[in-house]
Amino acid sequence: MEWKLEPFEKSLTSLAPLSISGYLMEISMFAEWVETQIGISHPNKITRKHIRQYIAHLSQNNYARKSISRKVSALRRYFNWMAKKDFLKQNPIVGINVVAGESRLPKVLGKSELEALFQPVPQHRNLQNKNSQNSQGENLTAKNQQNINWQNNTEQVKNPKHKNGVEQNSNERELRDTAIVELLYGSGLRVSEICGLEVDDLDLTSTKTVKVTGKGSKQRIVPLSEPAVKALEIYLIQARHIMVGQKIADQKVIAQQNTAENKSTSNILFFNLSQKPITSRDVRRIIDRRAKSPTHPHALRHTFATHLLDGGADLREVQELLGHSDLTTTQIYTHVSREKLKKVVAENHPRG
Repeated sequence: MEWKLEPFEKSLTSLAPLSISGYLMEISMFAEWVETQIGISHPNKITRKHIRQYIAHLSQNNYARKSISRKVSALRRYFNWMAKKDFLKQNPIVGINVVAGESRLPKVLGKSELEALFQPVPQHRNLQNKNSQNSQGENLTAKNQQNINWQNNTEQVKNPKHKNGVEQNSNERELRDTAIVELLYGSGLRVSEICGLEVDDLDLTSTKTVKVTGKGSKQRIVPLSEPAVKALEIYLIQARHIMVGQKIADQKVIAQQNTAENKSTSNILFFNLSQKPITSRDVRRIIDRRAKSPTHPHALRHTFATHLLDGGADLREVQELLGHSDLTTTQIYTHVSREKLKKVVAENHPRG
């Protein structure tokens, strides 16, 4: 198949790895559809009509407008690149426009929800969740079952202590989790940015900042809150060497070894219970484990931005802290603040 995905992938230098994977997946899905449904296996034979048929197919299969818009955006980037490289006789994406669905306002956490995330999980909670049963036996309602499934969505290991790993209910785990929550809310970091942090990215003494590598490999310096500095210091002193599976006396020796594996992991900041670099899924499970109700980690970033604007921060400053390349992306949080003000007026003003 002559879709030239490899050279196209190499052209996406400004995008994050996840975005690149998403683009390639969308193009591959379109290529598979036109081949199976229309019998076309070469992009040069694609016309505007075929793309419109694909959009109609997506709509008939109940894809959300936002999802369709994302798919068309990937196709637009691909076909524009193909046309620029003179691989196409005509660009079929020209004239194709899709109205994106309305963006939902981001969720902002309340005071009690935030407080719960900063509290260590009692050691008996996992056991209670695992063994919790309805008083009526096995006749659980769908809602009850959903709550139990959410409560059990934690970093699971086969035994209380993972093979060559860390105990599920260890103090080290709680210190790590608290440091991560502080970074999510106190500095507004993305989950992927936290997973990519290294020890050398932290300056906990002079500037009290963290160097963050965001989307498109763009780096920015973000201030650390005092609680975040304290949580990170405690984690580094008391927990990290255990999470990574190293004795304190052996850390320098291991870091100096010349194997590729040690070079890639010896400076990683956070590790999971298996003593491997932490992943986005691990972070989601950390939040699930501490939250009072199902909460996405990105909600802490939303809350960080909204609280800054509520406190009088300039929109441009918030944009820089969040690492947004476009100010319109940051402006969504001004709508959240306005909705909050409307609610205050409605609840407290005589003519609200």
